[in-house]
Amino acid sequence: MSTRDIILLKFIGLFILMAYFVTNAWVVFLFLLGEVYAPFENNIISFNLMVMLFGVSVIFLTIYWAKGKTFMQILAQDIIIVVLAAPLFSALLELLKIGVDKNPLIAICGILIFTIALMTYNDWRKIKSLREIIPRKEK
Repeated sequence: MSTRDIILLKFIGLFILMAYFVTNAWVVFLFLLGEVYAPFENNIISFNLMVMLFGVSVIFLTIYWAKGKTFMQILAQDIIIVVLAAPLFSALLELLKIGVDKNPLIAICGILIFTIALMTYNDWRKIKSLREIIPRKEK
């Protein structure tokens, strides 16, 4: 993967993240997770805990289990991380009493920073493994 592809990957990832937040699609995804939670409503697991367990498990599998070797595979992994990280970090901040209802600006900035950090870590991990497989050409 060339440097141009890496820069393009980051710009597309940031564009998708901003579009995801501006359209409030992450709130819609939280409502969908609420529908998944409905059968468990009377059990001991809370909604925030269910969102965090689901998000952490899928993101962990995406980062450590999925093998991305092409530009499109890594971009698809970034999209999965963006879709799941926003509700994950929103639930985490809600448990820390810094939720969107209490401090909206701090919460949104925190969600954005943590999501960008998670996307960057995934990209770094995949690109690093690609560079180990395909050595650089010496001039």
